Amino acid sequence: MLQGDWWGSRRHARWPVALAVALMLAGCGKASSEEPANGLSDSSKIDFWSPAVGADGLISPRVSCGAGTLWLPLKWGSVPDGTDEIAVYIGRFKYKTVDGARKLIAPFGSLVSGIEPGLHGIAANTFPPGAVPANFGSTSCPLVRKGQNILLGLFAFDTGWAGPGSLEAGFTARLTEEVLGVEQPKASSKSATRLTEKALGVGRVTATYGPN
Repeated sequence: MLQGDWWGSRRHARWPVALAVALMLAGCGKASSEEPANGLSDSSKIDFWSPAVGADGLISPRVSCGAGTLWLPLKWGSVPDGTDEIAVYIGRFKYKTVDGARKLIAPFGSLVSGIEPGLHGIAANTFPPGAVPANFGSTSCPLVRKGQNILLGLFAFDTGWAGPGSLEAGFTARLTEEVLGVEQPKASSKSATRLTEKALGVGRVTATYGPN
């Protein structure tokens, strides 16, 4: 079972390339934490959650995609001083056994950037004014079924960051690996690495679609 959480504790520091996280959900998709293994305490904490994610880390199958890439409602707390822009990443992922090895697959990802720093939530299937989505994959809407994994990341940036403009397979795979805390990421993407290094603050929610 996958559950929601947050990263970090020190304001205005930068992420390392490899991320490691072991965090557990507290009620309504909010999170408590324990110290990350690979230095994520160097980034500021942003409390980040989805009202659609239960305390058990499950999304009801009644929550489905409508008119927008961000089909889950999202909420977050304070962002670091100096934040000029917020970006939200949403992706689908799964694990597959290939030649006896467990492999992480990321078939879809979307980075919605240009979100105003004063905003503290997004309604399901909507985009904030001025926000710009960049997608990878054939469809944003998930085929709702038990066990499907959803990943959400929140990133706060200052004026020194610029979005990647478009996403590709390497970016989506690498960002998914880093957000999930894969200790030895397999994918390579300069854009995904730059995104994580430039973040002033971060938050994460992972969840799984539950049974009917």
